[in-house]
Amino acid sequence: MTNSPLLSSGNLKKIFRDPELIRELAALEDFSLIQDESAEFSRLVNIGESKKEPLSRWVRYREGYSPKIVKRLLELFPLATPDCFVLDPMCGSGSTQVAAQGLSVKGAGADVSPYAVLVSRVKTHPLDSSQIDLARQFLVGLPDLTVSKTLQLTDTESYLKSYFPEENFYTLLSIKRRISQQFATESPLFYFLWVSLLAIVEECSNRRKDGNGLATRPSPVSSPIDEFIMQAKKMIDDVESYPPNIVKSFTYRHSAIEVDTLIKDASLDLNADLGAIIFSPPYANSFDYYESYKIELLFGDFFTEAELPKERQKLIRSYRQMGTSKQLVDMPLVETLIREVMSRLPEKEAETGGRDGRSRLLPNLLRGYFEDMRTFIQKAALSMPTGSYMAIVVDQSAYLGVLIPTDLLLANVGKECGLRFERLVICRRAKTSGQQLQIQPALKEVMRESAVILRK
Repeated sequence: MTNSPLLSSGNLKKIFRDPELIRELAALEDFSLIQDESAEFSRLVNIGESKKEPLSRWVRYREGYSPKIVKRLLELFPLATPDCFVLDPMCGSGSTQVAAQGLSVKGAGADVSPYAVLVSRVKTHPLDSSQIDLARQFLVGLPDLTVSKTLQLTDTESYLKSYFPEENFYTLLSIKRRISQQFATESPLFYFLWVSLLAIVEECSNRRKDGNGLATRPSPVSSPIDEFIMQAKKMIDDVESYPPNIVKSFTYRHSAIEVDTLIKDASLDLNADLGAIIFSPPYANSFDYYESYKIELLFGDFFTEAELPKERQKLIRSYRQMGTSKQLVDMPLVETLIREVMSRLPEKEAETGGRDGRSRLLPNLLRGYFEDMRTFIQKAALSMPTGSYMAIVVDQSAYLGVLIPTDLLLANVGKECGLRFERLVICRRAKTSGQQLQIQPALKEVMRESAVILRK
């Protein structure tokens, strides 16, 4: 066991001004069982480590993690019985389920994003040999595809057209039409090729995931057909490397806020008790995940552009426009942090000479995020069997030079919900923006990504 960098660096007083806040955070860290595993986990938690790994290399998923960290957590914190299942209620691209299957452990995942659900389902339900043969035959004929620029566009496709070089757009649309024409729209092969296509649409567009959404950048792809064939072949190769007799894994389109219903449904479908909830939630970092994945969500016909705002309301509130201005009466530590952050606002506005509308929305972001995460932990705690545990892999953030110690705050919420705070595993030192470091250089020494272990 080691002390947390937050205390050992002596930087609490450099970062926070409120003496009571300093005392409260120091008390949380004193109470914590903190284990620095960054020498090993800094590699495991990095999604970049999975870029060449089968299945994990299929799609670029923001804030995802490698299946290797899930395997390591299951080694450090074994399941109560071999027949338990592992749940990821915010599954993203399915890393937790893939890791569970690799260990012959039953798994379940859920996400509010239908794109994430599709990717996870395809990863955990491999094609059989006859379907693989059909997929290869489809690819053989694809170079002869006639690309038409007179295709009838839906309203959503018309909206998306400006996001692409014209030739790339119509080529992708022609591939999309060919997949729909040749395969039943709910067949395993259709889903597989649909993921293959959606995995390349960003590279073929003039947009890139960046910061809070999408940035404009020219596409590096000159032949979407070649790009698609290469992507699909890579996925086929990975499918053929699947071990035989893969254990069951279910993926649900489900809000994490309804985790109690999710646990019940997964327990029935898998005929097993919950053993662990292992997941990485959205961070309190202002990312709009539906904006970041807008191209995939719209091009994949999951939503229309008009439906996105309503669907966005189902996300964990991790950015400014979705929070709440209502104070959290029963989360005083969060409110104290908000006051600490906002006490720096007059200095910033005096320095810039203007009103900082984005920073003025920070209380909304932090209240919405921690309120949603508390609701999730409360419901999960009530539904978890005795002996099961929750592992929350989460990063910290910083605003106006003030650290938001998300791991400590969520650990504290877990204790208040009746879970035992068993361990805080430091996975790696985290980074923040150059702007934040300029305001407070001490952030470089204290920010971290951690796995918070809470046991029922």
